[in-house]
Amino acid sequence: MAIRVLGIDHVVLRVRDIERALAFYRDVLGCREERRVDDIGLVQLRAGRALIDLVDVASPLGREGGAAPGKEGRNVDHIALRIPIFGGVIMKSNLFSLTTNMVTMLEAGVPVIESLRLTEQSMGNTVLKRGLRNVIENASQGVKLGQAFSEEKVFPSLLSQAIAIGELRGSVVDTLRGLSNYYEQQTNRAVSGMTEMVQPVITVVIAVLVGFVAVAVISGIYSTITSIE
Repeated sequence: MAIRVLGIDHVVLRVRDIERALAFYRDVLGCREERRVDDIGLVQLRAGRALIDLVDVASPLGREGGAAPGKEGRNVDHIALRIPIFGGVIMKSNLFSLTTNMVTMLEAGVPVIESLRLTEQSMGNTVLKRGLRNVIENASQGVKLGQAFSEEKVFPSLLSQAIAIGELRGSVVDTLRGLSNYYEQQTNRAVSGMTEMVQPVITVVIAVLVGFVAVAVISGIYSTITSIE
């Protein structure tokens, strides 16, 4: 399945240093500054048909988005989850890590809440990590684990429903083990699909590079022969 992006009309980027970001997008990429509202910390740029909004995280508008980009703040991880194929790999691999770690720790006698906290530290996507943190908070207040996951829309319904059934049957560990096997298979399939999609692109790129080299060599030889004659 090939990725086909029809277009991106508007992107909002929250940045720590708006002048430095502006210098990059305007001076390096050639975007045109269309609008600037210093009172709220907004600079709007035009990139072809698309608009790019740069928002200073320390400005009134930027503070509404929460913490600054970083390990604990919002960054582009939510965009990564929406990219076709690639986003699926990220989601499934993180869910595989989540369920596998939970099984290992629960079987070792680690309490559920502590297992969740340790699992949170191993997750690479900040959006999923933030969602799991909310699950931990709700579960700590007595909410059933399946229900806590269902309230976080970033997680698929399959995960919350399976855990809820496992809680009813008293076999959460077995349910998580089954989910771990499932997400492992899904991750492997997603990676294989992405690899198959990338291979033709790499082949074309290599062919183009070889073509350029061949033309350059032949042109050099032809020029040498011409000069000798």
